[in-house]
Amino acid sequence: MEKEVKKNRKNNSVNKKLKTALLVIFGLAATGSTIVMAWFSLTNQAQVSSLSIKAGTSGGLLIGTSANDVTHDSVSLSTTDANGNSYCVRPITSDNGSDFYLPVYSEEGVVTSVSAEKARMADISNKTEANSGYMLTYTVYLLAQSKNLSGDVGIRLASQEADKDHDGTYVKAKTNADNGAQASMRMSFTANGTTTVYEPNANMNVTGSSDTQYKKTSWTNLKTLKQTAADSGLFYDRPSLPGANATYTEKSSPELFKIQVNKVTPVTINIWLEGSDKDCINDVMADNMLCNIQFICTDLE
Repeated sequence: MEKEVKKNRKNNSVNKKLKTALLVIFGLAATGSTIVMAWFSLTNQAQVSSLSIKAGTSGGLLIGTSANDVTHDSVSLSTTDANGNSYCVRPITSDNGSDFYLPVYSEEGVVTSVSAEKARMADISNKTEANSGYMLTYTVYLLAQSKNLSGDVGIRLASQEADKDHDGTYVKAKTNADNGAQASMRMSFTANGTTTVYEPNANMNVTGSSDTQYKKTSWTNLKTLKQTAADSGLFYDRPSLPGANATYTEKSSPELFKIQVNKVTPVTINIWLEGSDKDCINDVMADNMLCNIQFICTDLE
C-alpha cells in the first residue's frame, strides 16, 4: 500500500511538470514568441584542419613564428595538439575581437545569455573539444623592410584578385560549400594596440538563419571588415556594422593596423565562430575549415 502511494505521488509530480511545460509552450505560441536554438549543440563542432598565413609579395613584407626568425614569405600554423587531436572552434561571442564570453544555456538547450565574466584565453584557446576548446589563438611576427621609407605603414588582407600568384585570403569548408559553419566564422588581428575583426563569407546566408538569437548588447556596435564568399574574395571598402548591406569591389581589405618600418611587430590572431551571428544555428553543418590569410602592405609597392 505504501509503495502504491509513493508511485501515485511520483506520477502526479511528473504530470504536473508536463502540464507546466505544455502551458509554457502554448503560452509562447499564443503570444507569438519563439524559442531560438542559438549556437551549436555539443555534438556539432567545427574544426580548422588547415591554416596558412602568408606575407605579401610586395618585396619587403616578411613573416615568422618567432621574433628572431622573421625571414619568410609564408608560415603554416599547427591546429592540432601533440597527439594530433584537432583544436576545437565552436560558438563564443565577442564585442571587440579581444574579449570573449561563453554562452549560458537553459535546461532546454536555449542560449539565455552570455557569461558576465570574460573567459580566460588560457582556458578556451588552442584546446580540443574535450579540453574545453572554443577558439584558436596564434602570434605571428611581421617585418616591413625598406631602405627608402620610415615611420609606419599599413597592413591589409589580400584577395585572390590582389595577388594572383598566391591564394589570397579565405575561410571555407573542406567538404560542405553551402550550409556550413564558415558563414559565422570570425577572425581578429591585434597589433600595436589596434584590434580589427574580419568577417569572411559575410554575404553567405544559411537556410534557417535567425536574427532572434541572444546577442550581447554591445555586439551590435562591432564593425567588421567584410569579404564576399565568392571565389574572388573581394572586400567591402570600409568596416561595417552587423547586418549592413555591402558591395564587394575591393581587391584588398581596409587597413587592419599599422607597423613601424624595419621593426619586428607581433600580431595576435584569434579565430572563432561568432554565436551572435544569425547564421550560427544548430542546423548548419560544422565542418573542417580551410583558412588562408595573406597579409600585404601596399605602402611598400
